[in-house]
Amino acid sequence: MADRTGVKLMSYPKKAAMRRALQEALKTEVSAIGDRHIAIRNNLTSNWTSKNRPKFTKVGPKNSSDGIEMQIKMRAQEANQASISAYTLLDQGTSERKVRLVNWQSKTQPRSLISGPGSGYVVRRADGSPVIFPPVPGITKREFDDTANETLQPEMKEATDKAIRAALSKVVK
Repeated sequence: MADRTGVKLMSYPKKAAMRRALQEALKTEVSAIGDRHIAIRNNLTSNWTSKNRPKFTKVGPKNSSDGIEMQIKMRAQEANQASISAYTLLDQGTSERKVRLVNWQSKTQPRSLISGPGSGYVVRRADGSPVIFPPVPGITKREFDDTANETLQPEMKEATDKAIRAALSKVVK
């Protein structure tokens, strides 16, 4: 296309081609962020007993009405119910607790993605089941997922910029 002076102007890509290129570049970048989310969760639970250590997997990335969507889920078929419950109870917290903890030192702290050694035990019957006591204040929310999202937010912004540059370089020549 030429303007009135005869100078040829750059032609811009069609919207559909740009959208496809951007979606593909974003999927690549979002997938990498998903790998970081899984690494954070695996590091957090690395010193949990195998019975309580959940396994995580990515679902997506895929196109959605809001853009690119990806989820990190616990692999229920590979993790026993105890591991799902432990992570979820710690992440979301509880309003009350009915088991008695003796010499307890939690492995995790609220709003932290670090797990320490922990110590203590739950009072149990001879058959191994916990003794139920009157309710006491519950587990403080650890907010693992929210904290991981906040921690990775700067990387997500960089990934978005990188995807835009990649899509533009692919479509605009």
